[in-house]
Parts: sequence; C-alpha cells; structure tokens
Amino acid sequence: MKTTYSLLLIIFTSVSVYGQSVTIRFDNKPSYVNVSKAALKYNKDFALSFTYDDGLASPVDFCYAIQNGGTAKDGINYPGLFYTDGCGNDIPFTSALAYYSLASNLVDLHSGLHSKYFSWNQLVDIYNGGWDALNHQYSGKGQAGIAEVIDNDSYTFTQTSALGTPINLTHFVVPAGQSGWITPAINAGIKSIHNESDGLDGHNFNIGGCLHCSTEGSLGFQVDTVTKVKEFLLTRENRDYRDSYPEMTNYIDQIAAKSINGDKFWFSEFTHGVGVGGTGGAFDWDDMKSYLQYLESTYGRSGSDRIIYASVQEIWEYLHMRIKTNITSSLNDNLLTIDLDTSNCDKDLRRYHLTLLIDSDEDFSVVSWNGIENYSARTSGNEKILNLFINSSVHHNLITGVNKKSNLKLVKKIYIYI
Repeated sequence: MKTTYSLLLIIFTSVSVYGQSVTIRFDNKPSYVNVSKAALKYNKDFALSFTYDDGLASPVDFCYAIQNGGTAKDGINYPGLFYTDGCGNDIPFTSALAYYSLASNLVDLHSGLHSKYFSWNQLVDIYNGGWDALNHQYSGKGQAGIAEVIDNDSYTFTQTSALGTPINLTHFVVPAGQSGWITPAINAGIKSIHNESDGLDGHNFNIGGCLHCSTEGSLGFQVDTVTKVKEFLLTRENRDYRDSYPEMTNYIDQIAAKSINGDKFWFSEFTHGVGVGGTGGAFDWDDMKSYLQYLESTYGRSGSDRIIYASVQEIWEYLHMRIKTNITSSLNDNLLTIDLDTSNCDKDLRRYHLTLLIDSDEDFSVVSWNGIENYSARTSGNEKILNLFINSSVHHNLITGVNKKSNLKLVKKIYIYI
C-alpha cells in the first residue's frame, strides 16, 4: 500500500505542474473570440531547414557568421539574416550540424586538434546561438546499430557538459543513405530520422526534399494537416558543387507559391562543407551566400516575412507541441484566460514553444501568465498572435531529476515507468 500511495503522489504532482496559463485583457468585451494553434511557429507560411553533415568546420566558419551575424572566414563582417516572430522581433536564420564524434580509428575529431572539423567549443558556441546538433553515428565508419546512436549522444553530452552546456542528440541523420539505421535509431528513442531518399529499408518517408518533382504536390511536406510526428521520417534535398545560384532558388519558390490559403509546407536541404569553388560534397560559398541572402530579402525580414528558417529539430519540436498540447479558454467580460495542458508532450524537448492565433474583433494586452518563461504578441490588427515560450525546466526536471542523463535508451526507459 505504501508503494502504491507514493506512486499516486508522483502522478498527481507531475500533472499539476504541466498546466500553463496566460490571461489577456481586451480593450472592450469582444463580440467573439476564437483561440487556435498556429500550424507553424510564428504563424509562418512555410519552413526551410538546412543541415550541414559530417561535423566539418566550414559551416561554422562561414554560414554561422552570415546567418547569426559576425565575421566569416572570408574576412567580411555580416549583419545577420533574419525573419521575425510576427510581432516585430528579429529571429536569426538557424541551422543544424549532423556529426559523428570519432574517426574510424576512434580519435576525437572535435578536440580542437583537427582544423577540418569543428571543435566542441565551437559546437557549444553555435548551440547557444540557437543552432541544433543532430546525431550522425558515433564513429565515421561505425556499423549500424543502437550502440552507435546512443554512444554519440552520450559522448557529446560528456564533452559539452564539461564546457557548461550539456547537449543531447535526439534527432538522427542517416549516414550516407546506408541501410540498417532506422530500427536502431527508433529503439534508441530518436524522435525524427532524416535521409536523402525514400524507401530506405522498406520505410515510407515523408517527402521533405525534392523527390519526383515533376509530379504535382511532391515537393515538400505539408504540415498543417499532420496529426502524428512520432518516429517521424523525412527526406531532404542534397546540395553540392553541382548546384548553383540562382537556379537553386527554384524549389523554395515553388514551396512559397503553394503555401497559400492555409496550406503550409516544410522543405529540408543539406550539404556537407562550404568553400571556394565547392568540391565533392561541399557547396560553393559564393552560391551559398547568395542563396541565403536571397531567402532573407525575398521571404525573410527584408521581404514578405513568410518563412521560418530553422533546423529540422526546431520545426519537429513545434509540430509535436502543436499536436500534443491541449488548450482551453474562458472569457469573463473582457478578460480571457487561456489554459494549456502540456502533459502529453515529450519531456526532453529543447524548446517548448507554441503560437496561438487570437481571432477577435477587439485588440488585447497580456496581463498575467503562469509557467511561461516569456512571450511575444501582436495585439492588434486582423492577424493577432501570441507566441508562448513555456518553461522547459519543469518538463526536464520531472523526468531526469537532479542528475540529468544523456543516454537515449535510459531516457526511453524512464518514459515507460512514468
């Protein structure tokens, strides 16, 4: 009886802290109010994700600087590339690095002794700048298996914890399109898996890249209708020395053109390194720079501001939050209280963000919030929105306690028993 009683106490305590709320005050009592979840973060029309594979240093040396702002390896100081949160706040273009930690001879490639690869210090810096880190196996020539997935996560956690920023790898990029990785990654607790083609090991991937683009509707993944993202598989488009600007804008222009009337799409691309001329799996720096600047000037802050340019992890996390979060609202005169229940959301997300659409004939102001770290709002006009940044530490602490673990398999076991 004592054991059962203690378990019930844990369950009740866990549920109670998952509730978040925000109260807004309308200028006058509205004649109608409708609160709904935006299909994409910041209520954007379409999403573009770009991943840099194999842990090379050049994306940090070049792309991080132009996207987030700073001096790139070409010696030029860039102001940064941005879209907005729909409320007037600039958000930099962010990407992800997919990497293995060790070479085939088990030497740490990111110790700082190998200039071709980014260092752990650089990874922590760009992670703190909003970029994400993705699992790409533990060693460069590793055999497909659950150990290669878990060990890369554990080793990364150890190295980055020593630098004050523990990083977990919860999303996986299949190495070189090789077979045998999907089942081990899923068994390790990986949330989404990304590959350059469909049909790997008999699995049907959602089309995030450009497969059979001559077929209408096959370009990009439609997110507004998705209702499940568990064990999520997404294709992605390869970019290398064979691609050039401006021809490469064709795909994203097609995505933008069909992301209308509530239809919202997600396009995923990847390359390896960037550099002058571009060789092998690398992409020419001048073409990459022009492509990024085109995206910002056409669809970002300096253009129509319709795009969210963020990593596959960030887009997946938002979709997960949108699907798993329950919202209710109650109106009392001109005060509207919105309650959120995030108890069904995974407990190891990096971001717990949600964008709400406030459809009403009255403007509003935010007067109080609970369990929310921060928010931004567009409080007037025809498209009023409320971006909520929910306290992630509550979810993390409930699952892993004081001694947080990186091991994906261990985390999955904890989920089962909670």
